[in-house]
Amino acid sequence: MTREYRQMPDGARAEVDALMTEAGYDEWHQQRPAPEIKERVHRLLTDAAADGRLWAADALTADALDGHLRRFRRWDRVRQVVPTAFGDRVVKRARVLSVQRRAAGGPPYYQGVFLEHLTLEEARAALAGVLVDAQAVQDRFVLMARLVRLMEQTGTTYVGAGLAVLGVTLDEYLLSTPEAA
Repeated sequence: MTREYRQMPDGARAEVDALMTEAGYDEWHQQRPAPEIKERVHRLLTDAAADGRLWAADALTADALDGHLRRFRRWDRVRQVVPTAFGDRVVKRARVLSVQRRAAGGPPYYQGVFLEHLTLEEARAALAGVLVDAQAVQDRFVLMARLVRLMEQTGTTYVGAGLAVLGVTLDEYLLSTPEAA
């Protein structure tokens, strides 16, 4: 919905923001549990579509199509595996890799490709993508380690309390150098 959201007129975007806020957050501005959000988004989008909101009908269709594709991929991932040795371990890995393709003159799209049919260019692109993913995992690890250290150093049991002890906001803490934090 990201590209579609950015291209919406301001009024429609404001309606989407209001709907998503209502669906996802409670009266204390805490995010609701995921199962509740799913149900609320679906109900609110269905109601908005019934009220003639074209963006809501488009969102319902896009969400259904995305959901069908996710369902297919989960099903396929269970069936299409290959045993792979990693030192003294053997693990099952997906035999299908999603690669970006482009039809002549068309927009890019992703397609599952069996490992046996990967080209050198596709394998190199996948390797580069794994490096980006590894950096994201490392960044998340460092973030969580800093938050644990904050609570341990301040003797608190949740992040907000640790920030209050230090007299800083979350943004200030995370933008400070780790040594200073």
